[in-house]
Parts: sequence; C-alpha cells; structure tokens
Amino acid sequence: MMLTDIDAKEYIARVEKAYGGKPEVDLVLLALFFEIDLKVLYVEDEVIKQMVFNFGKKQATVYINPEGYFDTVYEKTFIKSSGLCQSIVLDVLLALTIADRLNAGRQQGKAARTGVPELRLPELEAGGGG
Repeated sequence: MMLTDIDAKEYIARVEKAYGGKPEVDLVLLALFFEIDLKVLYVEDEVIKQMVFNFGKKQATVYINPEGYFDTVYEKTFIKSSGLCQSIVLDVLLALTIADRLNAGRQQGKAARTGVPELRLPELEAGGGG
C-alpha cells in the first residue's frame, strides 16, 4: 500500500494505531515520505534496541532518547570524510582570498605608477592583534 493510494489522514491514523502514538510515528511517516530505510535506536530496560523500517534505497539512523526526542546518528567514516571535505574547502577559500589580496596589491602599485590615487589596506599589527 502506497501513501498515494489512500487519504493521507487515514494513513496517518493507521500508522498511529499500529505504533500506539509513540514518537516513532513521526519517523515512520518521514521514512515513508522520503523513501528511506530508517534504523531507529532506543534504550529499553537499559539495553539498546533497534527498529528498522525499509521504505527505499537511502539510509538513515536516528536515536530516540527516553524523553522521546530524537537525533541523527552518523558513522565515524562519514564524520571523518565530512571533516576532510570542510578542510579542503577552507584551504581553497583561503588561497583565493590571499590571491585576491595579492592581486589588489599589484593593482595599487600599478595605480601609483599611472597617477591614479592608491587605495591602502589597513595596517595589521604584528602578533595577531587582539
């Protein structure tokens, strides 16, 4: 049964009945809507348990704390690769900023030779200012 086959309110009512109105209802509906395989981790009797909802090709993992709030869970490899990508982007942006400042300095020197007023960057104090 697909969500498009019946009225959305009717389907939500069925899901709520099946899961007893727990926070998982929202997650089941999101997994269905976005067509993802969803793994839900939770603690019951001081033991970590899981529920799996298979609705698609993409995968996500969430943790539900005892108060009913949930948050995404990422594997270490995902966090490491995200950090590497962020580092590369920051290095590229820094290189472009330095190149832009050097180019601006060259343009100022050219302006001095041609009689056009020179624009000056503010002087930076040694030691990082602060």
